[in-house]
Amino acid sequence: MRRDVVINARFLTQPFTGVQRYALEISRHLSGRDITFVSPSGPVKTEASRGLNVLQYGSLQGHLWEQFDLLRYLKTNSNPLLFNLTQTSPYLYKPFVLTLHDISFLKNPEWYARGVRRLYSALMPGLAGKALKIITSSCFSKGEIIKYLNIQESRIEGIGGAVKEGFSEKAKEGFSAPLGDYILAVSSLNPRKNLYNLIRAFKACRFDGIKLVVVGDTSNVYPGSHCDLIGKMIDDNIRLINYVTDEELAALYNKALFFAYPSLYEGFGIPLLEAFACKCPVMASNTSAMPEVCSDGAYYVNPYDVDSISSGLKVMVEDAALRQNLVEKATQRAAQFSWRVSAAACLKIIEECR
Repeated sequence: MRRDVVINARFLTQPFTGVQRYALEISRHLSGRDITFVSPSGPVKTEASRGLNVLQYGSLQGHLWEQFDLLRYLKTNSNPLLFNLTQTSPYLYKPFVLTLHDISFLKNPEWYARGVRRLYSALMPGLAGKALKIITSSCFSKGEIIKYLNIQESRIEGIGGAVKEGFSEKAKEGFSAPLGDYILAVSSLNPRKNLYNLIRAFKACRFDGIKLVVVGDTSNVYPGSHCDLIGKMIDDNIRLINYVTDEELAALYNKALFFAYPSLYEGFGIPLLEAFACKCPVMASNTSAMPEVCSDGAYYVNPYDVDSISSGLKVMVEDAALRQNLVEKATQRAAQFSWRVSAAACLKIIEECR
């Protein structure tokens, strides 16, 4: 029997990071089909939800909504195929497809607040074991899931991210002008983003007239002591911007000297492709999925070595020819990623599982 399909749209009520961006863009390309998007009741991100015909259901929020309200909806609506795009799913329900971008909560639990890591560590092994299919965004993450969760390779499908069409063309004119010359970082205060080492390296360079601009936000899922440590390092040459629109973010990429992304661990890294799309040179880590995503379109550093990051910053600032060469290679690389292609791969999985 051919099942109905429900997409878990809880992501529309969450702060938007790369995971939520992935879910939104896939959902946009699946909209208009015989698919129902179900989210918690209450405020959703209006612009993001436009065109999705979202059904709001239940009275709970967050994980409780997912584990109880969403479960009740599914059980009372003929047990449809549930398609999850943001890491979790109701534990007591099947059939479902699970998207698991990385397993950092298992490899490095210290990067997360205690409650979050306990929840994920309790849920994920069981969910991964029961899922009809697991989607992940890179070959690197696929290997991690096989190794740490003991999942058969045939049950995992690699489907990468991309950049929203027209992202670079919609840059807000003049937004970045008051900043002068700057290096851009797009980073939450999650310890794995390695902002602490980036700031240490930047300070060691003692650049004259060049700022470090960090776009990101704090979150209670990250250890408070880490956030406090970063806060004590901020000075006049470091600018923290908590929230920007896509148009403002594109403007920041467009005018930056380069984009610095020395993350310790990434399952993919959509900001890398955003920088590519805006012809912004990239300095990235030589770890996890970043070399897979960037190929020869980035200058690589060791994120665990402050001297390596500092050296990379200096090279990128001083070598304009290198920056231009990276942009040319990155433009070719960016053309290999498409939300349309990724959504088509998701739809194929839906049809196989429903």
